Amino acid sequence: MSNALDNFPPRAVKYGDVLYSKTFHAFNGNTNSISASILVKADHDGVIRPSDAGFNGAVPGKIQFFTANDDGKLYMCGEFDKSGRLITRQHWSITQNPSGMPLLLMLNTDEPGQGAALNLRRSRGTYDVPKTVRSNDSIFKISWSAHDGQSYKESSSLHAEIDGDVAIGNLPTALVFKTFDQQLGYPTDSLRLNSDKSLSVVSLSSLDHTSILLNSPVSLTRVADEQQRDNIVDPLPGTLIFLLNLDTVQVYTKTHGWKSLF
Repeated sequence: MSNALDNFPPRAVKYGDVLYSKTFHAFNGNTNSISASILVKADHDGVIRPSDAGFNGAVPGKIQFFTANDDGKLYMCGEFDKSGRLITRQHWSITQNPSGMPLLLMLNTDEPGQGAALNLRRSRGTYDVPKTVRSNDSIFKISWSAHDGQSYKESSSLHAEIDGDVAIGNLPTALVFKTFDQQLGYPTDSLRLNSDKSLSVVSLSSLDHTSILLNSPVSLTRVADEQQRDNIVDPLPGTLIFLLNLDTVQVYTKTHGWKSLF
């Protein structure tokens, strides 16, 4: 099927030009309503190339699918782009089989450095015109939810967040693990891998049968004095802090409260 914009003399298509469209209507009991639509376009992410003696030319295309919602408005529900990728507005994958796998990524290769991969991307701007992300922007979120007898609620999650100023070739990123906070009713930070390779842990209860090798100094929480300590620290037995004005380390004990170690 030729470009719907063909004329005489014909002109080359431009990125985003509609090559074909088909709209589907249905009778709603009173009149006909639009139910769905299909568009074939020249892909803006492709390269239109004219033909020559040894090349037939190229117009990379994409197919877009639209469906109507309850208000009769068309929304793009997905598209196949020039690479055959499926891009969806909202994706649901549901299985009723307890042993089923709603999402399976498989790669068969003899290359030792290659494996099944999942790539999650983020930009500001739009899909057609992406723009630079900024500090504190979330790159991706993977969350786990469970039913509590009333509804599905998020129980834990894994985030990647921009952790500093962004420049070309420089994307400082932190990886954050969140677990459920029973007092707040939603997941909060438990562990953070910072862009400088440091590790921030909200609470460390125990390390059993584990050897720890520290290749850098351990830095305790630092406060000015005991008044500031009591304002900001909610201690558990075994909590260590450093008091700057007293130049001393203190530990919180169950029996005696705060005790100076030297």
